[in-house]
Amino acid sequence: MNKVDVPQNTRGQTSEKDFREKKLEDFDDVFCDIINVLLFDGEHRVNEEELESGMPRSAYKIDGKFEEQERDVKKFWKRGQVRLAVYGMENQTGEDPDFIFRNFGYDGAEYRDQVRRRNEIRRKNAKLRKEGVDDSCLETVPDFYPVVTLVLYFGETHWKSSLNLKDHLKIPEGLEEYVTDYKVNLFEIAYLSEKQVSSFQSDFRFVAEYFVATRKKKEGVEPTFTIGLEHLKHVEEFIELMNAITNSDRFSRLPKLINERGENTMMTILFDEAEARGQARGEAIGQTRGEAIGEARGQARGEAIGEARGQARGEAIGQARGEVMGAIRIYATEMHLSPSEIIQKIMTRFSLKQEEAEQFVSSVLNQEKK
Repeated sequence: MNKVDVPQNTRGQTSEKDFREKKLEDFDDVFCDIINVLLFDGEHRVNEEELESGMPRSAYKIDGKFEEQERDVKKFWKRGQVRLAVYGMENQTGEDPDFIFRNFGYDGAEYRDQVRRRNEIRRKNAKLRKEGVDDSCLETVPDFYPVVTLVLYFGETHWKSSLNLKDHLKIPEGLEEYVTDYKVNLFEIAYLSEKQVSSFQSDFRFVAEYFVATRKKKEGVEPTFTIGLEHLKHVEEFIELMNAITNSDRFSRLPKLINERGENTMMTILFDEAEARGQARGEAIGQTRGEAIGEARGQARGEAIGEARGQARGEAIGQARGEVMGAIRIYATEMHLSPSEIIQKIMTRFSLKQEEAEQFVSSVLNQEKK
């Protein structure tokens, strides 16, 4: 999820990826949990029963034609029949230079809809008054309520561009103080604090823990998971969200892993990824070394047959050694295993005798110290 120069998704156009991203957040228990943790510091201010789903799509007219725009998730916060606020929620996986203008448009459309609704009630009441209906029987014109949009950013690095509208405008001299600003409420999920992550009570806690752990892993910090995945409530929607955001399908294995490994599931996925990277790195190193060794031995013999056999053998030996050494480096530097744990790992994985495994581990660890 690196920084991008163009939008990864064109919001306003429904796509399968967009749909999969928003299903988990659309559950009232997940939605209000995100609101309570990110906006109210974990205080239980919004209840599931107070949420009412709204139409995420709105229309606007440009050049005489009607265009549509669509939020990811939208819900009204109500007490009885009174709307206290409307919350919008958007997902971002990479930086997008236009997203601040889209969010400004979403919020503007919500306020425009409130104006339309109030005018409709006024016209309806005026008609009823002409028909002799008493004012006490008329519908009350509602107060304006705030529109709050949250942007959940799932990038692996900090968001770099400004979150203020004015910083994205080329404002002529003298107009600065007259241009109304607009600020985006963006939350970097990978950089949430431990307090924030532990405050989540819904399935979003697993989402937050994963992205925080992934970021820590890359920084060389051993991640911790405080709750097992067997407690997931919306398993299918969680899988779809994670697959969509990570642009992979590895989370589709979760149902099977939950049954087999329980609380170690999330850590297993992270370590599997680390081992895969180590194996690929080891194979590349081994192949390069093997080719060099094989060529040197073959040339020294001066025989065509000997050269071919030596190169083939060198490649095989070098590649095998490279795989072992690459795995050792991953176990030591990324998974932080002890030497004895590494020895047991490579003995099992590469069918080595203990003496061979100890020599490999000693050699690699001594190189790392240098």
